[in-house]
Amino acid sequence: MAAAFKHAWQETGGHVLEEIHFPINNGDFANPVKRLLNIDSSERRAKKLQQIINRRIQREARLRQDADMIFLAAPPLYARQLLPQFRFHKADSLPVYSTSHIFSGIVNPEIDADMDGIRFTDIPWVLSEDTDVLKDKINRNWRAEKSPYRRLYALGIDSFNLIPHLSRLALEPAATYAGQTGILSMTDDGLIQRRLLWGRIKAGRPHLLAD
Repeated sequence: MAAAFKHAWQETGGHVLEEIHFPINNGDFANPVKRLLNIDSSERRAKKLQQIINRRIQREARLRQDADMIFLAAPPLYARQLLPQFRFHKADSLPVYSTSHIFSGIVNPEIDADMDGIRFTDIPWVLSEDTDVLKDKINRNWRAEKSPYRRLYALGIDSFNLIPHLSRLALEPAATYAGQTGILSMTDDGLIQRRLLWGRIKAGRPHLLAD
């Protein structure tokens, strides 16, 4: 995910200042965040100055000032531990973006409150707050809102409903279909591509962001 983002970002003229990998075996999420924010460099400078003047000094870590945003490639289990580290180090001014991998698809405010503020892309089936009769039926009969495979229901629905629209999408380059998995269109070589929606975690719940 990190490599794909870096490639796409640089193609659009973006610049990746730094890339940090976090370990998943020892649970150390503080040090990678400190390296990303250049806090470790600030601490080393303060320690060196303290050694030179040979006296204790009051110090406050200085965050990097050259970044516009952070892209976080992580599943929910690790994102819930990484996001609080950014807040602890007072990096709230840096917006954090991610993909749908950041959200399990199951609304659970108690454990996802730690991810408050993160912006991520996902499908309408997950983010749309509109009342949907079909979604209500599926949730009621199969408890899909608590299923880790929740997004697959949307994939099945679109696979079926898209069939009568295939000719139109093939003949009209600008044509789209508003599906449960995104705004769908067809490429010149016949592939279906989708445009996702943007959401943000607030009070542990995903909320749809305005276009």
